[in-house]
Amino acid sequence: ICILSEHLLQTDAKVEIKLQIPKVKAAIHAKARIAWIKTEEVHQQYKVGLEFTRLKGENKKLLRKFIKSISA
Repeated sequence: ICILSEHLLQTDAKVEIKLQIPKVKAAIHAKARIAWIKTEEVHQQYKVGLEFTRLKGENKKLLRKFIKSISA
C-alpha cells in the first residue's frame, strides 16, 4: 500500500498503522515495514510504500474486500 507523509521516514523501519476504510465502522490495525520512499517535491511530501508484516484475520478480510471494490 502507498501512503503520503509530510515526514521523511526511514526505509525498513517498522511501523504500526491504523486504516479507516470507507463504510466500515472499525479501523484496521496492522504492523508494516517501510519498503520504499519517494520524494514528491511539488507537494513537499513523501510517497511511502508499506509492506504489511502482521495483519490479523478479520482485518485482512476487510482490506481485501475494500481493495477488490476499488479495483473493479
